[in-house]
Amino acid sequence: MWRHQPSMRKTGAYRGVRRFVACVVFSGLLSTILSGCGAIHIQGALDTNVASVSGFVFGVQITTVSGANGTVVSITVVTLQQTMGFTTMNFCGNVGAQFPMHSFAQVSFNPGQPCSTITVVVIS
Repeated sequence: MWRHQPSMRKTGAYRGVRRFVACVVFSGLLSTILSGCGAIHIQGALDTNVASVSGFVFGVQITTVSGANGTVVSITVVTLQQTMGFTTMNFCGNVGAQFPMHSFAQVSFNPGQPCSTITVVVIS
């Protein structure tokens, strides 16, 4: 005689699987959106202190700020336009020539105070 097996839809296991799949889909969607809008990313298999940022160059300004022990530090303030707004970064030295206006820039850098040190700039 055949016994009636409960449908998976009526068990808690089905709800657990649906919840897991929804979390995986949401995580994948969120990662895709955030990586596409040029948010700052911390990365690096070899150098764990490398971060990156990308966006269209909206503004570049050379200025000075007070550094450690009262020293004067020359910095380049770069504003990048991203899908979700703007990001302003302070890079050490006069590096404005590396950021042509209205070009798309991908910058890897070592974060620091009062400015970050550029490791690589890719313009496209």
